[in-house]
Amino acid sequence: MPDLRDRLHRMSFRTVSLLPVPAHGRVLRRFFEWMHHVPDPWRYESEPYELAKYETTLRHIPGRSYRRVLDVGCGEGAFTRRLAGAFPGAECRGVDISERAIVRTT
Repeated sequence: MPDLRDRLHRMSFRTVSLLPVPAHGRVLRRFFEWMHHVPDPWRYESEPYELAKYETTLRHIPGRSYRRVLDVGCGEGAFTRRLAGAFPGAECRGVDISERAIVRTT
């Protein structure tokens, strides 16, 4: 059974989906900017589940050369840095709706 935090999170995003489409981006940008008022709010750099997820994901990427890699919704770049390490010859880019998160990637 999902915990209360998870249920509130899902309910919030369900509510946003009821708004007119132009409002989605504004509301979500504000939410993610607010979440990133502290570094690594979801503990992507330290949570064992997240670290295992990164390793599993990397193992499932076909082992070949890539010229470019794009990480959409990169947050503060935890997975983007791992992608860059796994594919050193590729140009790795991350994009995110939160400017605060992007600033912390460097």
